[in-house]
Amino acid sequence: MNQAVPPRKGRGCFFYGCLTLVVVVILGLAGLYLGVRSVAKQVIQRYSDSSPITLPAVEISAEEAAAAQQQLKAFQSALDAGTPAEPLVLGEKEINALIAASPDFAMLKDRVHIAIDGDQIKGQISYPLDELPLPWFARIARGRYLNGSAGLSVSMTNGALLVTIQSLEVKGEAVPEQFMAGLRQQNLAQNVYKDANSMATLRKLESIAIKDGKLEVKARSDN
Repeated sequence: MNQAVPPRKGRGCFFYGCLTLVVVVILGLAGLYLGVRSVAKQVIQRYSDSSPITLPAVEISAEEAAAAQQQLKAFQSALDAGTPAEPLVLGEKEINALIAASPDFAMLKDRVHIAIDGDQIKGQISYPLDELPLPWFARIARGRYLNGSAGLSVSMTNGALLVTIQSLEVKGEAVPEQFMAGLRQQNLAQNVYKDANSMATLRKLESIAIKDGKLEVKARSDN
C-alpha cells in the first residue's frame, strides 16, 4: 500500500487540512458508532472491505483543470501577499480535479469523490483504515478499507468555520437517525483552531459558503 503523503507546509495547507480533517473525523465517528473499541476485529470485518471501490472518474477537460489550478494558486498567492483577491469559486468538477492533480490533496487522490447537492457537499469515500492516525487501530485494520458516503454542510461567518455531517453511510448501511441527531450537532472543524497555520489563513477569510452548486470562498477585504 502506498504510504500516506504528509500535508505540505505553506500554500494550500488550509484547504488540504480541512478536507483531510473531515475524512478522518467521519471515519472516527463511524468507528465509534460501530463499536470498534469493544469488538474491533469483528466490526472491521463486517463494515470494511478487503479492497477499495472505484470512485467516479473526474470528467473535466485539461483546460478546465488548469483553470481551476490557476484560480486556486492566484487566490492562495493573494492571501499570502495580503493583497485583494477575487472570490475562489469551485464546482464539483473543479474540486475533484484539484484532488486528482494537486500535490496539496495527494492524500485524498482516488480516495474521495466530491459532489455538490444544493447547500451540501456529498462525498464518496474509499479510505485505507490502516492509515488513520490511530496506531492501535492501524495494526488490526491492515489491508481493510472503509467504503462509504457522507453529506456535509460547510459554512464560515464571522471567522467561525462550521462543518457538520448531515448523512452517513458505511458499506451501504445508513447510520440510524438516533445517532445522526447527535452527530449533526458536532462541528467537525473544531480542531482546525488548534493549528496555527490554519488559524492564520482563517483570519484572512471573510466567508465560506455553498450556493448554486458551487463552493465559494471570499477573502477579507482588509486582508
